[in-house]
Amino acid sequence: MQLEPDRDLDLGRRGLAVQPPCTLPAGPPAAEATRAPMQAGVESQRSRAVTPLEPWRQLALAALIAMATGVAYLPAMHNGFVWDDDVHVITNVNLRSVDGLTRIWLVPRSLPQYYPLVHTTFWIEYQLWGPDPTGYHVVNVLLHALNSVLLWIILRRLSVPGALFAALVFAVHPVHVESVAWVRSRKYYREEERPFRCVLPAVAAGLSALREHRAPPTPANL
Repeated sequence: MQLEPDRDLDLGRRGLAVQPPCTLPAGPPAAEATRAPMQAGVESQRSRAVTPLEPWRQLALAALIAMATGVAYLPAMHNGFVWDDDVHVITNVNLRSVDGLTRIWLVPRSLPQYYPLVHTTFWIEYQLWGPDPTGYHVVNVLLHALNSVLLWIILRRLSVPGALFAALVFAVHPVHVESVAWVRSRKYYREEERPFRCVLPAVAAGLSALREHRAPPTPANL
């Protein structure tokens, strides 16, 4: 509100200062206002990041998962071949020569079932220990232990709480016995087992989606 000229002159004669009109402070620039929510989002993502573990601790936990797998499947390592394992290993002539390795990939009808990568691993093992079933069982157990460790790593990257416990359950759960103890089932998935393939990824995806609604992880969330 501005004063009238006569009144201004009268106030000046009396030695009183005339106050200028009030102005509001300017707001922050538009760029800063936009940058603030972005920085808040970045900080929120950092707060939910996985707490890093020391290398020795990572190796120790991976070894723990592998040892649990080995103990659970120790009886399988002393077993022989079961069901149609002999067809895929003992009587499979493709495993006995270099030419057989070529037929494994190029002649599908030369195999009981056309899984060239699986039969290539059989070919390598046959050159190392022949028809001894122990080596084939040990390789199956090692592959399952590796999968269990990879599961633990993936769940940690997704910030899923209890990742170590989930990996241990996966390692020793009896649902995998057929795929680990049965040499021929190294290919793992049969047609009737397909529905089970979706269970673990679905659970992991659901748990990872809950990250938005939980507290930041602590070192206890292995």
